[in-house]
Amino acid sequence: MFEFYVILQPNDFFYEYRYFFYHLRKFRQHVSLNFVNILIIKQQIMNTTTREDVKMESHKNLVNVLQGLLEKNYDAEEGFKKVMIETDHAGLTSFLQLRARERSQFATELTDKIISLNEEPIKSGSFSGTLHRAWISIKTTISGDKNEAILEECINGEKEILAEYDKALENNYFTEDVKNMLLNQRESINKVLNTVKKLEDLI
Repeated sequence: MFEFYVILQPNDFFYEYRYFFYHLRKFRQHVSLNFVNILIIKQQIMNTTTREDVKMESHKNLVNVLQGLLEKNYDAEEGFKKVMIETDHAGLTSFLQLRARERSQFATELTDKIISLNEEPIKSGSFSGTLHRAWISIKTTISGDKNEAILEECINGEKEILAEYDKALENNYFTEDVKNMLLNQRESINKVLNTVKKLEDLI
């Protein structure tokens, strides 16, 4: 028996099996085919295609999560800068300045990771972040205690971004280096949140 191996391209799988075997039956009139070999080759290509699809989907999910956290850190950095000029408390100004620098560093780390994945990182924060900063400006203007209003908004903002990190870390498609980076950033944010709560009692 003559064995005939058929090499199929991934796009071939979009055709129906009956179409595939119709032509094989016609060809079998002249050459006896070993259908087992054909099916094995077809299954191997299908398995390879499935693995590639899973890999691509995992890559896409990873990049989307990193882009989302990058956007949040852009918003946080701009938010700290915004309230920094609203306060007249020297200690609070210094604290907010450090936090803005920290979020800038987080954004740099996330940007570098996205680039290493051969993707284009976003360049700015969200529209909702811009609206929120405008609200903070109004709130601090009309508030009887400007510094307290600033700290309240810092607490709200840190809780929100902390929740985003927790949500991201629930996923299991992170490489070890990405996971460690996000865990370190999350830990820093959590420490800031605790510090802000203490400052609220002191200022």
